Amino acid sequence: MDKLLLIDDETCILAAMAEYFSGLGYDVDCAADEGAARSLIERHRYRIVITDLRLSHGDQFEGFEILACLRRRAPETECVVLTAHGCAESEARALQQGARAVLQKPQPLGEVAAVVARLTARRNESAGLGELHAVPAAG
Repeated sequence: MDKLLLIDDETCILAAMAEYFSGLGYDVDCAADEGAARSLIERHRYRIVITDLRLSHGDQFEGFEILACLRRRAPETECVVLTAHGCAESEARALQQGARAVLQKPQPLGEVAAVVARLTARRNESAGLGELHAVPAAG
């Protein structure tokens, strides 16, 4: 079972995503702020992290800090950024910092799940290819 971390300061969005992804069979953890997210990233390994870019009502874009934390602590983790405050500059920055996708809010959960499924499938394919190369040649 793939483990997901969902990060959003809007509790209604967080609860809806958690219920949706749990229903799809994912093992889901949730964080409503950067501190809680960092704590979970330090204690667990996640296949996918879905984070809002802005986690407070100020001018801070904590999602960039989460991307940096993932690069340091868990570079194998795929990250999807959701944002209602996106612009071309912040999308480009998120992708440069390791996000695999940047989606605008509101986004239907089915579309978010499709992105997660593609990332998971790509990771599984890569792992499978790595295992094939690790098999000793018959001789």
